[in-house]
Amino acid sequence: MTRIGRVFRIVSASPDPALLFFSSRYSSSSPRATARLLRVGDVLRESRRFSESDVARFSEISGDHNPIHLDDGFARDIGCFDRGRVVHGMLVASLFSSIIASHVPGSVYVSQTLKFISPVYIGDEVLAEVEATYLREHKKRYIVKFTSKCSTNGGGSLVIGGETTAILPTLILLDRKNLD
Repeated sequence: MTRIGRVFRIVSASPDPALLFFSSRYSSSSPRATARLLRVGDVLRESRRFSESDVARFSEISGDHNPIHLDDGFARDIGCFDRGRVVHGMLVASLFSSIIASHVPGSVYVSQTLKFISPVYIGDEVLAEVEATYLREHKKRYIVKFTSKCSTNGGGSLVIGGETTAILPTLILLDRKNLD
């Protein structure tokens, strides 16, 4: 019996198709499979360094060709960004949905508020975090609210703050390596 199977029996007395999907698809007997239930106060993290290629591809996909993202001279001289080109704020903010979906596949993003505080420059390492602040079961799914933030310099400089709401098919987290 897998660890996820044991969690399933504790969480629900009746077979929940979403939990059966998770236990059959993502269970493993390896010691790295350490799924557990999401609780208020849990923090999920992801680190990412955005490259020139990431910015160029996002610019093409989004249609946002603002030269502060694509032209170093413009970003410095006109945009007043001392270090040159900056990463699109929405590209950085996309880390929030990435974190949630990587821990709970099948989650649906419902809303997001964002406050852009400081720029992220190409090559900066960004630490994104979401912290569960509210959980409620609703129609065999879970509505979860998170505070969300991104920072640079090892977590020292806040660059984005906000709140995220998502509907999750389960509270089972797949990967605990980024969970505090």
